[in-house]
Amino acid sequence: MVSKKLADDLKKLFLKEIDLLTYNHLFTMKIIFEYIKNENINVPASYIEKKYGSVYVYEILKKLQNLELVKQIKPSDSKNSFYTLTEKGLLIAHILLEETEKVYKEAETIFVNSIIELVKYGRLVYGDGKGAIAFANALAKACSKIHKVNKHYEKVLDYEDKVDSNKIAEEMREILRSIKRDKTFLKQFAELALSSLTSRESDELSSSEDRDALIENILKKSIIPEIEFVSACIDSKLDPKYHRLIFAFKYSIEKFIENVKRTIIIFLTGVTTGILVYSIIILTLLFCLSYMSGALNLFLSTV
Repeated sequence: MVSKKLADDLKKLFLKEIDLLTYNHLFTMKIIFEYIKNENINVPASYIEKKYGSVYVYEILKKLQNLELVKQIKPSDSKNSFYTLTEKGLLIAHILLEETEKVYKEAETIFVNSIIELVKYGRLVYGDGKGAIAFANALAKACSKIHKVNKHYEKVLDYEDKVDSNKIAEEMREILRSIKRDKTFLKQFAELALSSLTSRESDELSSSEDRDALIENILKKSIIPEIEFVSACIDSKLDPKYHRLIFAFKYSIEKFIENVKRTIIIFLTGVTTGILVYSIIILTLLFCLSYMSGALNLFLSTV
């Protein structure tokens, strides 16, 4: 992920530590690094666990402590303690994070430029160039996050495969392509894209006003069909406007079929419910008649 020259320089300085680092180690160091930078205090273990999303982070913290990159404060109980970076850890985190984020930002820009024309024909931003940039950037951020998670167990300085921003951008496009094959992943991806818009993450390509306008539009229309549209058409050679027509027709047919199915289910449910209600009423009447008949017979037998 980093350049060969930087990798070699870092290996000369910290051969043992750097060679053992994977991306989940770097992600954990990033959580600590950014918290210290913003708050200027040691980081609570509970905060690190929450940001990482798993208790497995304590195993990573132990490994980073053994490498003397992270220091534990008040070590009586892992979950109630605090952590900070050592001087060595601070230097390594600063250099690696700066280089890694630079490569990802370049990849996101390449990704946005590769899908922007397609995004412009989406229902959410049709005819709105600024809205298209904001939406494309939200898709880029979502793909970038997933890409980073997918690389968690790869070594940070594994540069033998010559990973660069162009390759990452293509792998991000592959993530977007895969959405059309998995409805569950589609919903998770949509949540990530919305999160990128609403959390005001670093976005040099669009203004906050553009994002606000897009969010307002998303509240009126669903974001999921738009992501499906971009995913389905990303590699096509056809003019995007023709894809918009084809996809809109296909989506309308699917919605029509879905509505018909829902109507049939509601009708059958209503019929079934009606039959059940009538059956209960009839059974109740029969029970009452039977009870009254028994009572009448008893009365007549005593007369």
